[in-house]
Amino acid sequence: MKRTLFCTALMALMSQSVMAQDVYDVARLSTSDLNGTARFIGMGGALSALGGDVTTAATNPAGIGIFRSNDVSVSGGSVMLGNKDMVKNNRASFDQMGVVFSSKYSNYSPLRYLNYGVNYRKRTNFFDSYGVGNVWNGDFSQTYSMAEMTYDMLDGRQMPMLASMAVNSGALYVDKDNHYTGIPAADSYFNTIQKGGISEIDFTLAANYNDQVFLGATVGYYDVNLTRSSYYTENNNDDGGYYDLYNDYFTDGAGVDLKLGAIIRPIADSGFRFGVSIHTPTFYTLTDSNSAYMYVYENNGKEIGSSGKYTDPMDYQLRTPWKFNLSLGHTIGNKLALGAEYELEDYSTIRIRTGEGLQSNYTDYVDNSCRDFLKTVHTLRLGLEYKPVADLSLRAGYNLQTAQYNIGAYRSLVDFTDMNVDTFTDTQYENLFSLNRFTAGIGYRIDQFYMDLGYQFSTQKSDFFAFDDYYTDNGSTVYLPATELKKNRHQVTLTLGYKF
Repeated sequence: MKRTLFCTALMALMSQSVMAQDVYDVARLSTSDLNGTARFIGMGGALSALGGDVTTAATNPAGIGIFRSNDVSVSGGSVMLGNKDMVKNNRASFDQMGVVFSSKYSNYSPLRYLNYGVNYRKRTNFFDSYGVGNVWNGDFSQTYSMAEMTYDMLDGRQMPMLASMAVNSGALYVDKDNHYTGIPAADSYFNTIQKGGISEIDFTLAANYNDQVFLGATVGYYDVNLTRSSYYTENNNDDGGYYDLYNDYFTDGAGVDLKLGAIIRPIADSGFRFGVSIHTPTFYTLTDSNSAYMYVYENNGKEIGSSGKYTDPMDYQLRTPWKFNLSLGHTIGNKLALGAEYELEDYSTIRIRTGEGLQSNYTDYVDNSCRDFLKTVHTLRLGLEYKPVADLSLRAGYNLQTAQYNIGAYRSLVDFTDMNVDTFTDTQYENLFSLNRFTAGIGYRIDQFYMDLGYQFSTQKSDFFAFDDYYTDNGSTVYLPATELKKNRHQVTLTLGYKF
């Protein structure tokens, strides 16, 4: 970033009406990473029917019922990005810490074990960083969007936030009809860095009946912290002038959900089992805030003007999708374990409400956008664990997660001021495609101590747009072309554990 946007002077500027989430932000807050213990990661997360790992409290809580001894573990590692033109490419990550207490109930009654577990994990790591440069031919420019948002008003104080900054800083011109107008862009550059995550704490109770039926329930508590900073610059095609736009965006809050699960071994002396689990939506109470600043320059670098705004914090509620999971597991002696599972989430059912839990014109708009732009996400997880010797484990896994967004999804900059909600000032958006994860791991046990190392490589393409724009040429509509991004991520996780 060329400047630090948030400073003491900015807080003295006049605040605008509040700003809320749109379809892209609510979808981001509904995602979950492949994260937890190194064993869970190494096997691609395909442990919902196999159980015996504390991270299964987050996928199928019946997996906690598999334990026959107490277990404590802690995990951490590093996340490394492989994105184009990165601002920062690595970050340390504290991923998991948990304990399971296994209580033998009886050798004679159907209830054999009653187990309790508490586990922390980094459910979603928001760390992301990339840059995108474009050279355009045609009448594309973010300033046209700004000009449209002036709604033929000349007083910047009455306009939406982004248009008001553009007018006050001199980024727009007044045409012969006394209306604000934009300028075609020659080229542009955008970069962003995103930090924070969703932390999850699971409280689980699970039971073992006759070593054939395992039942579990988990209450999950979530803490949200998201910070996104971005920089956008655009050189105009008219006189070589340019402007810089800075945005900082914050979300924090908390949520709860309930997970119920079962694992069944239909044949007592067989290693085959199947599992099923259902997760209620996560019910979040969240707060958003946003600050933006714009600088406009002549072609010689002389500053023409600047303008800054910040929003009052906005409280609102978010409900994520229901989640359904079906899983299979099979063990062959003490040598081989195989897992497979399928998960379904309908992202079009995401809903938001005001801070008081009410509907409004704006919440209806976001709900309808979710119906139109988001779709059902299908996730496949496969994993295996092989023990060449008793104390050594080798693991591998694969994940496929289908795309969240329908073709044609976009970030709208319509005027929401009549709803007491301001137009977004960070106009960029990404339409993400399918996500592939490849995992591997190794584990070693010495008496009651164990150490696991897990690695995952994830790759995902997306269509990036700095803003939504189009123009008419000889009667044909020409849309802003997407920039294809390939987003790769490497993660290494180390788990240290003790069974007692």
